[in-house]
Amino acid sequence: FGGGGGGGESGAAAAGGGASSTDGTVTVQGAATFDSVPNATSGRLDYAATSAKPIRGAVVEVVRAGSGGQVLATGITGDDGSYALKVPVDTAVTLRVRAQLTRTGAPNWDVTVRNNTAEGLPIYAIGSGDFSSGGSATLQRSIHAPSGWGGTSYTSERAAGPFALLDTVYTNIGKVLSVEPQASFPALRVYW
Repeated sequence: FGGGGGGGESGAAAAGGGASSTDGTVTVQGAATFDSVPNATSGRLDYAATSAKPIRGAVVEVVRAGSGGQVLATGITGDDGSYALKVPVDTAVTLRVRAQLTRTGAPNWDVTVRNNTAEGLPIYAIGSGDFSSGGSATLQRSIHAPSGWGGTSYTSERAAGPFALLDTVYTNIGKVLSVEPQASFPALRVYW
């Protein structure tokens, strides 16, 4: 029940697409993933069994760098975390994936994972560093939300956490849709 479009990377992998753009736009494409940390039989998180999973159905945006958040393109990641968004050539941009599932029409939903310790309760997001869209027809750029685990303690932000919560909601939306394909879900705010 996913969609197409959307992605980026904290330690973004990038490669040009070869052929030059002929219409003044570049298709920035890639996949969004997060570190999935399963529970061990002890009930604790088993970091040794961490695997990368796709960020499914999330909002992905390409934002003009240094613009205060001007969104140039937006989309939704597919069931495999893939996205593809068109942006202007030779533009400084940032890729951002939001911990948000949204769909209008029938069925519909509006789910966000929000930071309950920050003023304004912002939606969690991961972003790439700034990069140039370049002049090729396509640009490969993927994004990953790491667990933040450094082996004995957390050594960086737990960026994967909000996306693990979002993934659980995404799975359960799919289960409801399997028996009620036109379901209308009330807005859900997950505070973490």
